[in-house]
Amino acid sequence: MQWQEIIYTVIALLVTSVVMYGITQLKNYISTKLKDGNLKNILNVALSSIQTAVKSTYQTYVESIKGTEDW
Repeated sequence: MQWQEIIYTVIALLVTSVVMYGITQLKNYISTKLKDGNLKNILNVALSSIQTAVKSTYQTYVESIKGTEDW
C-alpha cells in the first residue's frame, strides 16, 4: 500500500467520524431547541437517513478493500 492510499483511508475515517459526531450533536440541539414536535420528527428522520447513508457508504468502502492488497 502506498502512502497516498493510507492517507486517503485515514482521511475518510476522520471525515466519517466528524460527520457522525456532527449529526449526533445536531440531533441533540434539535431536541433541546425546537418546540414544534412535528418539525423535530421531520428533522430527526432526515438526519437519521443521512447518518445511515454515511455509515453504509463507508462500510461498503471498507468491505471492498478487505482481503485485498490495499487492506
